[in-house]
Amino acid sequence: MTQTIGVIDLGSNSVRLAVVRAGEDGAFRMVATAKSVVRLAAGLGGGARSLGPQRLERTLSSLRDFVRISRAHGVQQYLAVATAAVRQAADGPAFIQAIREATGVDIQIISDTEEAELAFIGALNTLEEQDGLLVDMGGASTELVRFAGRRVVAATSLPFGAVNLTDRFLPGGEGTAEAHRVLWTYLGELLATVPWIRTGRNLPLIGVGGTVRNIARMDRRDRGYPLEVLHNYRLPPDRVEAICRLVRGRSLAERARLPGLSADRADIIPAGAAMIAQLMARSGARELVVSGAGVREGLIYRHLLKGRAVPMVDDVLEQSVINLVHSYGLDELRSREAARLGVDLFDGLRELHRLGGRWRRCLAAAAALTEAGASVNIYGQEEHTFYLLCHGRLYGLTHREMLITAAASGYKRAGRAREQVAPFRAILSESDEVLIRQLGVLTAMAREMTLYEPGAVAAIGVRIWVGGVRLQLTSHSLLPEEVARLQALAEDFQKAFGIGLVVEG
Repeated sequence: MTQTIGVIDLGSNSVRLAVVRAGEDGAFRMVATAKSVVRLAAGLGGGARSLGPQRLERTLSSLRDFVRISRAHGVQQYLAVATAAVRQAADGPAFIQAIREATGVDIQIISDTEEAELAFIGALNTLEEQDGLLVDMGGASTELVRFAGRRVVAATSLPFGAVNLTDRFLPGGEGTAEAHRVLWTYLGELLATVPWIRTGRNLPLIGVGGTVRNIARMDRRDRGYPLEVLHNYRLPPDRVEAICRLVRGRSLAERARLPGLSADRADIIPAGAAMIAQLMARSGARELVVSGAGVREGLIYRHLLKGRAVPMVDDVLEQSVINLVHSYGLDELRSREAARLGVDLFDGLRELHRLGGRWRRCLAAAAALTEAGASVNIYGQEEHTFYLLCHGRLYGLTHREMLITAAASGYKRAGRAREQVAPFRAILSESDEVLIRQLGVLTAMAREMTLYEPGAVAAIGVRIWVGGVRLQLTSHSLLPEEVARLQALAEDFQKAFGIGLVVEG
């Protein structure tokens, strides 16, 4: 049974909505999103620390819009939380009560520990990192997590984020060189109070939040990076430092024109980037890994996996494939059978390709999703499949692996595959053309064997000898036409593996 959920994250800088359709097997897809900048943390320091009526009206205006969007999509339940700014404000509970009375949405004020856990759950259910650090930088707080074996081993929350750091050290988003130096020194002293940060040396730093995403966007534009995907985008420390210097050396007006930087973050990005750069320097992290998933996704996964002691999926890539099968309305049986047959071919031909288990997993994903493009148009579906998988939520893969998997899934012929990946040569290596061709041919064969009837091929016998490869298909209903279509791939098979192919049904 499908459930429609409205997920709301009332943060210190912005409030976000995601409308999610969730199934019983843990699969879900977002069908609508919305964001509004509310700046609850701005000017909140000192005195009574009151949010006050102006911030309330600003927030209510956004939430009323969110309720209308949710109603239009048939939302049955809300998962709604408020984070640091509301948590720190003296009138936080009254603020939430006023929202509840005006909109009917019951927003829970979560602790800093719960906020860190939700960011961790959201990020690690979409990335395969085993050990590392995680930072979720918001407007009024920064949550830090040290994890090992995909489990939290230490966590803390610092009561400063991009908005209130800007208010304190760089009012209005402007500051002298001395002001930036004072901020940098302060951040170093602040992070020194968290001794376990140094255990992250040579590990990845997973970054959650708008500051990290904007750093990545600016770096991507500066480098001319060809793939427009932020999730799992990776920056070495020197690139983070370069972005930090770039924004620090510009006026607010100049910053607003920087390629890749959101205009609504131009004032707070210097303080935010300084925190991330200092954290990398203090921790000795080898790279910054961008997570497009955070607290909202953490709420979704915690809700869907509530029967588990720890709400973590067993296999990030496998769960991602399940989500995409549901999102694109694919035949689940056909997807499973295509994946099974693709893996059987991969295993039977191992002495020819000598590829490792990582590419076996990529092939299974490619074969399961090979019909994705038909959700756009059955004509030219291979091209659509390639595009969807390059820009969809195919988690658990590096950008290179994702491109290769997408090209294999949308494989039609070798020449077309070369054209598809040509714009992404900066990400791929020269040898990847052979890899795409090999995985692509195997995926195309799996697709042909499930085209008319999933389960028609019970088993594949593979015999390799000097003259070629003979495939003996055990089937109860395979048609001569299907065998002929498989045999028609012999030319591509020869180019991919350097050996002939004979198919017998």
